[in-house]
Amino acid sequence: MALDYSKFRSSAVDDGLFDLAPFDREAGRKTLIRRIERAGKQLRKEQSAAGGRDFEVGHHNQIRLRLTLNGQRIYVESDREDYFPLSSNDFTAFEAEFIKQVNAGEYDEQIERALSAAGSATLSASKAAAKTKGGGFPKDQCSYWESLSSGDRKGVGRLWGVGKNPDGSSRAEVGDKPNAPYAGSSKKKK
Repeated sequence: MALDYSKFRSSAVDDGLFDLAPFDREAGRKTLIRRIERAGKQLRKEQSAAGGRDFEVGHHNQIRLRLTLNGQRIYVESDREDYFPLSSNDFTAFEAEFIKQVNAGEYDEQIERALSAAGSATLSASKAAAKTKGGGFPKDQCSYWESLSSGDRKGVGRLWGVGKNPDGSSRAEVGDKPNAPYAGSSKKKK
């Protein structure tokens, strides 16, 4: 008589936790602290303002601070604020106090929510998903790939990347057709 092992089977929810790493509070805090420190360096002109999407400086040295982490808002005071207003003269003192609060765990829930949000999948997970059947780059599925020139391969790859088959038809409408004949470059030659 065979044993019934079904009582040992994990639920689908528990099985889903297999690839989900537990939230690392220290790493999350360091990530947020790096963001506010970078904003401070940009405001003090110690670092280029490129990537300064966490704040905007207006007239009379006023700042609108909109902290984000993984595309999710981190609210300084309340979850209803569009931005946190402050003077650039007060930013250094604010930065020091904010870092203390982050290290004390005051923002752990917001950090965990932001870092656990959809879209924060690791690169290796996205590569693994691309290798599954039906996904991936057309060269894995296209029977005539080797006969294409380098430029045509790039063209097919560009089309595939924007959701189109090699013949230019929409993959969403007609499905994946990696062996459809390549329509050629969409650029007009003079």
